[in-house]
Amino acid sequence: MGTEAALHRHGDLMQGFGISRLQFDIYEPEQTSPFLETRSNTLLEETPLEAMYVISNSMQQRGSNTLREQLDACLGTIRDDFFEQENYAERDDRPTVKFWNISWAAWGGNDASAAVKEFIEREWDDFEAFGGYLRQELTVDGTEPFLIGGFGGLGRTYSNVKEGEWVETNVSLARAFDAVSNWTGDNPANETVSQGAHIAFQEENFAGYEALADDLDIEFIPVVQPGFDDRQNKCWGSNRYIPRSPGHLEAMFDVADNYGTTDRVDVASFNDWGEGHQIEPGSYRNEDYETEYLEVVKSFVTEDS
Repeated sequence: MGTEAALHRHGDLMQGFGISRLQFDIYEPEQTSPFLETRSNTLLEETPLEAMYVISNSMQQRGSNTLREQLDACLGTIRDDFFEQENYAERDDRPTVKFWNISWAAWGGNDASAAVKEFIEREWDDFEAFGGYLRQELTVDGTEPFLIGGFGGLGRTYSNVKEGEWVETNVSLARAFDAVSNWTGDNPANETVSQGAHIAFQEENFAGYEALADDLDIEFIPVVQPGFDDRQNKCWGSNRYIPRSPGHLEAMFDVADNYGTTDRVDVASFNDWGEGHQIEPGSYRNEDYETEYLEVVKSFVTEDS
């Protein structure tokens, strides 16, 4: 989150443009410092704060920990440190936790993911039971958490391919969550995706997610972004590029409004994240913008309220 000045600036922008919660990545045990720093900022004291567990990073940056030790330590941090904050986010008096890209654990497409998939199958037999373990470890005094699982482009696949190990494994895992969510939704094989193609993809993806949520009796919480660009990301970038614009963000909100099953839409991202979807005032590839993207957020929140 950066300096106190940055916290103040972000808190002011969030309150002024209708952003109602702030998510924090967690992938290491005891990773609470940035989270706790917000408690010293008066503009963020009342803003709901939500943990977002990034299992792919966590399992690959575990040091000497075993997979089980790393998982349990991170869940313990969320339960014992994050949940204790007075302004921790809730849904119906239940603490909310988002598991970003949880489908990575069921993928098995590279060595790290395959190791985690084998670990889950060995320890819990199936992925629904693994999801049940996540819920168990985050239950405090009989109060279960509200779990949100990120499944990428599963909605589109669910619409078109009802069978196959990948779909069946992910659907089994999704059953253990209270809500499902997406990410960019672009096809990694198509490095450059036009705004029109991205909207078309997400229309299909969101419709599939809505159907999946209905079939499993859970919720669908869409994620929107003004564009996407990981061409400069040397860690995990795939040279994917979706041109960004306020108009594209507005179109994404319209699609989310059509298919989301709650009054919540997540926006990626606020905090100057270098994948082309940041929305706070700044500059993107030498093009300056002020509050253009935040105005889109405010307009959507105002119209939807």
